Amino acid sequence: FDVAVLTRWEALGAGWSNILSESSLLALLALLIGVGLVALFAGYLTEPLQRITTQVKDFGIGQLNQELVLPVEAPGEIGKLARAFSRLVTDLQDNQARTENIVAHSVDGMIVINEVGEIVSFNRAAEKIFDYQRSEVIGRNVKILMPTQDAQKHDQYLDFYRYRGEASVIGKGREITAVKKGGDEFYVEMSVSEFYQGETRYFGATVRDISEQRRAKIELLRQKETLEFALDGGGLGIWQWNIPGERFEFCARASGMVGLTPATMNRPNFDWYELVDPSQRERVIDSLLNYVRGIAERTQLEFRMLHTDGHYVWVQHTFKVSRRDSLGVPVEVVGIQQDITDRKRHELALEERTDKLELAESVAEMGHWSVDLRTNKLHWSEGVFRIYGIDPEWGEPELEDAIEFYHPDDRAVVEAAVNSAIEENK
Repeated sequence: FDVAVLTRWEALGAGWSNILSESSLLALLALLIGVGLVALFAGYLTEPLQRITTQVKDFGIGQLNQELVLPVEAPGEIGKLARAFSRLVTDLQDNQARTENIVAHSVDGMIVINEVGEIVSFNRAAEKIFDYQRSEVIGRNVKILMPTQDAQKHDQYLDFYRYRGEASVIGKGREITAVKKGGDEFYVEMSVSEFYQGETRYFGATVRDISEQRRAKIELLRQKETLEFALDGGGLGIWQWNIPGERFEFCARASGMVGLTPATMNRPNFDWYELVDPSQRERVIDSLLNYVRGIAERTQLEFRMLHTDGHYVWVQHTFKVSRRDSLGVPVEVVGIQQDITDRKRHELALEERTDKLELAESVAEMGHWSVDLRTNKLHWSEGVFRIYGIDPEWGEPELEDAIEFYHPDDRAVVEAAVNSAIEENK
């Protein structure tokens, strides 16, 4: 009995064992199938993500010019992510193209160097300015564009800025000497800025060829020096009249003629007409106004101005319209002022002597005449006109005709006396 019972339990255990073995195999098979499906699904999910990661990584290290291939047609979130990255990269490419076009077509030269001075960007304007092609300078040190004395110091400047933060040119515009490909030196206006791309530092320079402006400036300075020399030699001063602003400006030489300075005479509330002799003031004002209005053509005035020490000086103003508006209306007059006090003093003295001589001749019933041998111009005093009974309004006769006023018997004597005087004074 015991044997029979044992046999039954053994048979039952063996059945269960077989059942369990078959179940384990089925479970293991199901697990393997599940793992495979998971792996297949994971590969289906991760493969597009890996492609996106690779493409974006390449673009992230500066390869924006290559074609971007993303699984934009993929369903679900993967496709949305791919399309979002695609739009982002398209925007980046557009921005890069726009920036490159701006740099390439800029009228100013644009040069970018790295921290050790190697050129990494060189636009078309820079090519034209320096006569280098871009391919000839990329990767080379920027010192090739500098004169020897500046090139020798450039590395030192970069070191000082890298390690000490000492910048002498960053953010400043200045005029310097540069060197073309052929070795010719010329002047440029340059401004330098600093920027970072990621963790890499760069320096950008905007360069403009100012050779023509420099030559024009030098020529202008030369002309100014020549003008100053001429004004000094002639004792001349310059003034300007801003007609719309109703302002006069006098240079130091012009204001100094009356003992003042430009700071005083050029004040907005200073009326220089107050310095003009009151007896001449209205004439001076009217003459200037009539000139700019086109009523009068006179461009020269002589009048007296009050000096700060109390005496009057004679000045001569010679002027002309220097600028007009779009309608042709004068807006600026420039003038030259000259101190003619000495000349006026001599003229007045001569007039006084002439008046006295005319008076003496009138009393003595005498006259005098003279001849300008350079022009053969004959001059008669009023006494001569009176002697011959001729109206002075008729004017003097020609030199050849004057001999006719003498008696025929005396003409030879007169001619001989005149010729002798000429010979003695040659």
